[in-house]
Amino acid sequence: MRQCARLLRSRGRRAEDLALIRYRVRLADLDRHYFEIECRIDAPAAEQRFTLPAWIPGSYLLRDFARHVVHVAARSGRDAVPVEKVDAATWLVHGAERTLTLTITVYALDQSVRGAWLDRQRGYFNGPCVFLLPEGHDAEPIEITLEPPPHSQCEDWRVATALKPKTVDEHGFGDYEAADYDELLDHPVEIGDFESVEFVACGVPHHLVVAGRFETDLARVAADLAQICTTQIEFFGAPAPFERYWFLGLAVGDGYGGLEHRASTSLIFGRDDLPKPGEAGQPRDYQRFLALVSHEYF
Repeated sequence: MRQCARLLRSRGRRAEDLALIRYRVRLADLDRHYFEIECRIDAPAAEQRFTLPAWIPGSYLLRDFARHVVHVAARSGRDAVPVEKVDAATWLVHGAERTLTLTITVYALDQSVRGAWLDRQRGYFNGPCVFLLPEGHDAEPIEITLEPPPHSQCEDWRVATALKPKTVDEHGFGDYEAADYDELLDHPVEIGDFESVEFVACGVPHHLVVAGRFETDLARVAADLAQICTTQIEFFGAPAPFERYWFLGLAVGDGYGGLEHRASTSLIFGRDDLPKPGEAGQPRDYQRFLALVSHEYF
């Protein structure tokens, strides 16, 4: 908030005068693993720069997300305008005179908690992988439209994200909003036919989402996570610094890791780390899963 206020003062603009950045995310091709993302701004510069971050909240290394951008095109109104790639992660649009829409195609086959993934089983992305920043517009409010997949076999797919919903359908597809670009980047999105369970910790609704193949008792897992989350909220002091929280999990044959965000956490873990239905006690593998959740939440 302090950073946003400084930006507004430095530009001499009031918050209510800020324009709106609109992003549209399409699951364009599940077989070729392509997301298509539109970024639309109403008041572009004559030479408008767009950049893709080389960083991600919660991680401490530079990342080359821009290498996965396979196509870029721009339109000003109905007219195509030229786009020039000026460095590894920056594009310059020339001659925009009215509403500018930049469209990129992103190859998504990184199953890590830092990347973007899309196939016929699920979709997932972190903001820095897909959301270009129009230079000079980082403090403006944002609207994000998540389109449902076009394939009939994906009719049961749903959306899980801590992004604030604006107008969404029963599956979570539709319009979301973020106060600014920094907030947009801090809410990863899981899409697919996942399993989920809800629980409450210190009055805050929490959601556990698990994608992939697995067999477990999610009600038992939710009860254990509720104890962990309640203890940690009380440790720091209620109320919690969020209105809702999402654990976005992927169960795999072999994998382990997590990445924390402001109101969610992305997790990848072995399916055998989850307790089997009817299994008693706290097996070592399950302790490993609980430790991962606790570490990222803390």
